[in-house]
Amino acid sequence: VPGVYFSRFNQGIISTDVAIRGFNAEGSMPHTKLLIDGIPSNLHVGLGEMDALFPMEVESIEVVKGNHDARYGLHNLAGNLNLRSRRDDAKEVEVLAGSFDTYEAQGYFGDVKDTFSQHYFVGVRETQGYRDHSNLEKHVLSGKWFYQPTNQTEVGVVARYFDYEADAPGYLTEEAAKRDATQSADYAKHDSGDKQTQHLSVHVDHTLDKQWHLSVKTYIQQFDRHRYIQYTASSAQQERLEKDRQYGAIATLSAVLNPSWLLTMGLDYQAQDNTNERFRTIEKTRQLQFRDWDFDYNNVGGFTQLQYRGERLLLSGGLRLDSFSGDLVDGINQQTKAINDDGVILQPKLNALYELTDSLNIFANYGVSFQAPTGSKAYLSENNPGFEFSKNYGYETGAKWQLFEWLNTRVSIWQQDAKDELTPKTDGSGGFDNIGETKRRGWDLAFSADINSK
Repeated sequence: VPGVYFSRFNQGIISTDVAIRGFNAEGSMPHTKLLIDGIPSNLHVGLGEMDALFPMEVESIEVVKGNHDARYGLHNLAGNLNLRSRRDDAKEVEVLAGSFDTYEAQGYFGDVKDTFSQHYFVGVRETQGYRDHSNLEKHVLSGKWFYQPTNQTEVGVVARYFDYEADAPGYLTEEAAKRDATQSADYAKHDSGDKQTQHLSVHVDHTLDKQWHLSVKTYIQQFDRHRYIQYTASSAQQERLEKDRQYGAIATLSAVLNPSWLLTMGLDYQAQDNTNERFRTIEKTRQLQFRDWDFDYNNVGGFTQLQYRGERLLLSGGLRLDSFSGDLVDGINQQTKAINDDGVILQPKLNALYELTDSLNIFANYGVSFQAPTGSKAYLSENNPGFEFSKNYGYETGAKWQLFEWLNTRVSIWQQDAKDELTPKTDGSGGFDNIGETKRRGWDLAFSADINSK
């Protein structure tokens, strides 16, 4: 997908993230909403946690670029990804062996009956890694059960457990990397980490009548991360413990008003009860605790969207609202801080598409999204008296052309302007710097060809 790339850290449990368009995936600007089966899967800091899915379990990935999608608010700054896991009737096993003592096994079992289906997945991966001191072990176990008591109703339960342990090879200077790219930094020989994900969600879909359809998802999940990290030979090693306890509910109600008009409304509540601790350590032995946060971070959002589909014209307009609540207890300074409340955040969205011919159409979209601070900077203090959230204003226009029956082409130009953009500081303090106004511009060109014979 043009404008989307995968960034690899390869530093123990800090492994990968996705970047969209002019944003980076180095952790300095969380900007992509990640969902797995429609459930939010971002850590508190905004980074997506997708390691819990092995390739065999993924059925499809929906990518929305830009900020014109009214369905999501928090972390939906530049776009969103929705990974859907498999629910088909199949039995498959795949075993892999490769370089650097890499071994992987994946197994999927799906059984689909008239009113009940069950799906199980297990995955294991072990490798010594390309660099010294980069061993990792990864294990996943998941189950999905769906039941249809009537033709109008489906109820499902999804459970998943994920465990990941890895050593970190550390950061090399350019000169050292050129001399030996496989070596580990000597000061990183005690760096390692582990992370776990526990997830449980309930999915309900109900058709009320010929016009109205209701979808409700509720979930509870926990992301645990434990890491030892030393960035340079002159810096101290740190032990970092993060626990993100998340729970919430998402409800979407849609109505086909007539063959040309579709109304969609949604409400979501995303709550977090988190802890974040840091210690100075020497060879994994604690010396001093310098961070002890216990904080609530709650987001309530909703949207309304109306879509018109004519013979050649498609119009969609929507409005999303978001607000935040919560507080933070700083155990080191014995302070309690209230969240930075910016009130209700308005985010208008507009999309348009017109078919010039059966094979050529033009489109345009506009949207407003927001960047919310995380960590201690999301809460008020003497040094942080409060500020407005950064707003992003996005524009895109382009054309889709089916040049041949087997070839589709898409070209667009886009721009996204930020007001008072914030970027996390790199000193580990959990603070932010305001870098002011930011403009991102670019263009996308894509070709999609079906080369199979008919």
